Amino acid sequence: MSPTTDSVKIHAALGSAAKADVLRALRAAQNPLSARELAAAVDVPLTTLRFHLDGLLASGLIEARSEAPAGRGRPRLLYAAAAAGAVRDGYRWLSGLLAGSLLKTSAATPAEHAEQAGARWVEANSPQAGPEATFEDAVETIRDVFTQFGFEPAPPVPGPLPEPVELRLHACPFVEVARENREVVCSVHAGMMKSLLDRSGAPDAAAELRPFAEPGLCLAVIDRHPARLAGAAR
Repeated sequence: MSPTTDSVKIHAALGSAAKADVLRALRAAQNPLSARELAAAVDVPLTTLRFHLDGLLASGLIEARSEAPAGRGRPRLLYAAAAAGAVRDGYRWLSGLLAGSLLKTSAATPAEHAEQAGARWVEANSPQAGPEATFEDAVETIRDVFTQFGFEPAPPVPGPLPEPVELRLHACPFVEVARENREVVCSVHAGMMKSLLDRSGAPDAAAELRPFAEPGLCLAVIDRHPARLAGAAR
């Protein structure tokens, strides 16, 4: 399976709020769960859960293994979240993305080109969320996408989302390149965030990436009120 095919399947899975709930439940579990245990954890019918599991398995976001029964009977199938890591061939993806964007001749700056490239990548690989999607769904989609790219965002905390939301990104798979060319590399990820908001249930929200906000840490800031985020940047 090619990296492009992997990415399409990952974003197709993450574009569903229900599948994201299943993935979060598996990541929070101390041990692999059976389908019945997982259905109870996310409060969905078993038949519906199996549909979501099929999509997550195809994307590579979760894994399944058989457990031998204690006595007589059929082996039990258990599910667990796959180990998070950077998308395969990340630097190849980044260089190809930027090459296709920055070679175009226009009045746009390199940062604007890079942001547009990040947005186009999301448009090609992330499905449009349904009308029931919320701002909270969009934030979790962005968190999950950053997780799959290897940024290691801090996990969500219980309770209502703060205003604005700050995703603390503890690792960047492109950090060496970003330190030398922050304007371009970080703008790709900013463009991805903005496009994910548009496609994941929060088209009127705003997103901003603050590279190296702290030593070894970047911040992805998301606010459902764009004017407030723009005012904070002044």
